[in-house]
Amino acid sequence: MATYTGPDLSVHNGSVNMTSVKAAGNTFVMLREGYGDVLSYPNQKDSTFEKNYTNAKAAGLWVGVYHYMYATSVAGAKREAEGFLANLKGKTFEMPVCLDIEEQRQYNLSNSTVEAMIKAFIDVLEKAGYFVSLYSYESFLTSKTSASFRAKYDVWCANISKTPSITYGIHQYTFSARVNGVSGNVDMNRTTKNYKSIMTTNGLNGFKKQTATPELKVLDSTGLKRNDTNALAVLAYKQMLLLAYDKKYVTKKVANDAGFGEGTEIDTNELLKRFGYKQNGIAGTNLIKKLGALLGVK
Repeated sequence: MATYTGPDLSVHNGSVNMTSVKAAGNTFVMLREGYGDVLSYPNQKDSTFEKNYTNAKAAGLWVGVYHYMYATSVAGAKREAEGFLANLKGKTFEMPVCLDIEEQRQYNLSNSTVEAMIKAFIDVLEKAGYFVSLYSYESFLTSKTSASFRAKYDVWCANISKTPSITYGIHQYTFSARVNGVSGNVDMNRTTKNYKSIMTTNGLNGFKKQTATPELKVLDSTGLKRNDTNALAVLAYKQMLLLAYDKKYVTKKVANDAGFGEGTEIDTNELLKRFGYKQNGIAGTNLIKKLGALLGVK
């Protein structure tokens, strides 16, 4: 199972060389978008967020983002989420968008209030099509939220002394890593989840949902094909291809002979594509009938 690693970054990390971060073997970065009520106080948007996002994308890193919550009420949590959402528009995130809740004043609230605040914040993002993770220290998560509540969400868990004992998606395992491209100590994270696949496949975090390309049916499994030695049949088929070329239905003008070569195969596959079938290079009875109808030949 693959393990993906990456630092989380904010203005406190200064100028970051994302190309070096990527070259050091990291897959992703988690960027701070801001803190508190950024709708009322736009200066609380992290001043490095936009630059870090642009540079991380250019370096080929998966990007995630987090918002540091100050709220102590459900109404406040919802407003912070709305500000967070506004700063995410127009961007795509291969990693989760995250709620960071860890303030002492939030710890002092009742568990039911903390859970209600988390739910209010995450609901805003989920309704807008985002995959949201809940971040905090393991001690905060176990003290202020129940296991059944946490099970509703993906968790980004901080524990620098051991592997978390709770279910988690991302583990923040140190606050003092050294990473090329970042000055000084930096927080580091790891995960075994391929979040990029989750986001792109399901159309989350700004990505459009992928739709599977239907498998094309085979029109003929037997018939004339490359290097066929049925000279008379090949010659007759190529006469039809010459007519198709004159009408611009195919792009290769084949020789007026009995050889089924590369040009004949190319024209055959172009016709199969035109008729909506798998391009297997075979000119069988069904293809020849369809070509005859296209040319008006009985």
